[in-house]
Amino acid sequence: MVDDGDLLAASDRRTLAFWRVSNIVGWIVVALVASYVLQTLIANVRTIVDSVVDDYRLADTLELWLGVISAVLAGAAIGSIIGRRVYRSAPAYAGIATALAAVPFHAIQPHHASQEGILLQRLLTIGVAIAVAVWAGKRRPLALRGGRGVSLPE
Repeated sequence: MVDDGDLLAASDRRTLAFWRVSNIVGWIVVALVASYVLQTLIANVRTIVDSVVDDYRLADTLELWLGVISAVLAGAAIGSIIGRRVYRSAPAYAGIATALAAVPFHAIQPHHASQEGILLQRLLTIGVAIAVAVWAGKRRPLALRGGRGVSLPE
């Protein structure tokens, strides 16, 4: 016969494991959607810049800077959401989510962008996402940063 305390403990462990996984997946999805919205807005600004500016060198320079701004904003959005909301290892999850999602998204890249430029932009986004996740994680209360410094009564 199984003790009720053992069943409850196993059920609690499964519930906690489910909560941890759904917390990570849910906030990663929210962060990636926010990043995609920001990048879509910046892609629309790029389209407007291309239609307004006649000088190709100026348009290329503006497009380069819009790409950098897009990468920084995308990384900041992902890092801040995951850093504030994911329970543990937020910087690692921010970097993994950014890398796996290939942010900035390939469809938003300018048509004449070089592969090296796209790679550098992705690395910038990953770096910003990790840095912001570290910063945002430090702004959480100590009890929510993985329980360091908090001891619960037994």
